[in-house]
Amino acid sequence: MLVSPRQYGWEQPYIVDCIRRYPRLFVGHGLIDPHDPDNAKVLEREVRRNGLAGMRLSPIYHPKNSG
Repeated sequence: MLVSPRQYGWEQPYIVDCIRRYPRLFVGHGLIDPHDPDNAKVLEREVRRNGLAGMRLSPIYHPKNSG
């Protein structure tokens, strides 16, 4: 299980690349913006198009007013 670290923001290109190259070896887990009104679409995209196995929400680390 590869887990996207929060300090890289909402994109997980390294993890997506790894699971595409080695789909029998890795599964990926990304990070989604809990304040994004389109997060359901983002979740669907990351699972369907990028092959991630799941996503996590971290609102405590990304408060809505932090920019």
